Amino acid sequence: MSVFDDNFAIATAAMNIYTAACDGRITLDELFDVELRIGAANTDARISDEAREKIKGITANHNITWEEVKGYLDKVSVEELEVIREGLNELVEENDGIVDSEKNVLNTFDEYIASRGR
Repeated sequence: MSVFDDNFAIATAAMNIYTAACDGRITLDELFDVELRIGAANTDARISDEAREKIKGITANHNITWEEVKGYLDKVSVEELEVIREGLNELVEENDGIVDSEKNVLNTFDEYIASRGR
């Protein structure tokens, strides 16, 4: 999916930050990757100023909870969730391999997608 909308951009930012921070810290490499991913959505002309501000707040909050993330994910389609999932694979594989905390996040996200009707 190449067309971003506010909800997709916000959900992508939230899930990327949550995944990167799941082991208690965000490495410089992870931060760089997340900022690139979020930046693509954040600079898209179709994103509202309100969404840009929301994304800015999310990226500043490395302590975002699963419940907060899920609230954003609830606003996007299953197809968009699949796109987010593909991006997460790239994020975790590019940085030091997949650690147990990241596996747990990906499993939780997969369960969430399945509950939405994958």
